[in-house]
Amino acid sequence: MSTSVPVKKALSALLRDPGNSHCADCKAQLHPRWASWSLGVFICIKCAGIHRSLGTHISKVKSVDLDTWKEEHLVKLIQFKNNLRANSYYEATLADELKQRKITDTSSLQNFIKNKYEYKKWIGDLSSIEGLNDSTEPVLHKPSANHSLPASNARLDQSSNSLQKTQTQPPSHLLSTSRSNTSLLNLQVSSLSKTTSNTSVTSSATSIGAANTKTGNRVGEFGQRNDLKKSILSLYSKPSAQTQSQNSFFTSTTPQPCNTPSPFVNTGITATNNNSMNSNSSSNISLDDNELFKNVWS
Repeated sequence: MSTSVPVKKALSALLRDPGNSHCADCKAQLHPRWASWSLGVFICIKCAGIHRSLGTHISKVKSVDLDTWKEEHLVKLIQFKNNLRANSYYEATLADELKQRKITDTSSLQNFIKNKYEYKKWIGDLSSIEGLNDSTEPVLHKPSANHSLPASNARLDQSSNSLQKTQTQPPSHLLSTSRSNTSLLNLQVSSLSKTTSNTSVTSSATSIGAANTKTGNRVGEFGQRNDLKKSILSLYSKPSAQTQSQNSFFTSTTPQPCNTPSPFVNTGITATNNNSMNSNSSSNISLDDNELFKNVWS
């Protein structure tokens, strides 16, 4: 949350005051950027540390540049306007030589601040400060829109009253339209109920017809299956008397084999005899040839 623009302007206006050109306590530092907003004085950073050591029940310190400021933090600062007027209250009974003395030593500065704010040794009377009661002139320049607020509030009240009337008392034409709409809705609901009942009846009839057709088809299928079973079983049944007589006839007419010798056996024997004779003749021829050759070479 940042400081609002009016508060920033008020702070800058207070710091431009010549009475705030020096620190309210040490009087040595120029252009102080810290303030004790509960006491209404502008101080330097060194004195701000000492103020914080006193505790928030005595002094509440803020930085002009680093902290967030609100209008409530400016009340005491605006009341005193500057450090000169504030010191005329906090240092009312202090000697004139000590009022303008610049304090640089830290320990002496701590004792001075404690005596000034915590023990209130030199505090005076607020009524003795000139123009303190007249210091309520506004530093925060607020916009002049407050004067127009009553008129705007009156307009808002009138508009709210008119809205309430319109909400509580609906116009007649809206009532008539609502009645006509309700009647139309009743007619539509009745017609919808009739159509739904008719459609339910027709759907039930069609479902019954479909069930009957399905049962008829199933019966036809069972009949076809029984016929197939009968035809298959007839193939595996016992043969009749005619088939037995036909089989006996075929068995009686089949020829029986005879015991006549086969000519292939004799032909085999004769072939072997011929082969043996041919081999003997060839052996004789070969012997004669050898004898001839023997006679020639001898």
